[in-house]
Amino acid sequence: MSDFIKYGLIASAIVAQISFLLLSFVQRSISWMLLILYILFLVVLIFLFIWDRLKEKKEEKYNDYRDY
Repeated sequence: MSDFIKYGLIASAIVAQISFLLLSFVQRSISWMLLILYILFLVVLIFLFIWDRLKEKKEEKYNDYRDY
């Protein structure tokens, strides 16, 4: 489920960035909204990646098999 959300956010961020570039020549107000949306997608993605990494570190802490 988490990977599906990450891939969807990555695709949405790419679409928002490309749309921002194309619409920046035509309509400024919509292009600025797309830029804010793109930045929001990136912030959420970074948060999800950090949260996933912290969850993996917590699992590694309990599954430490180095001292056999």
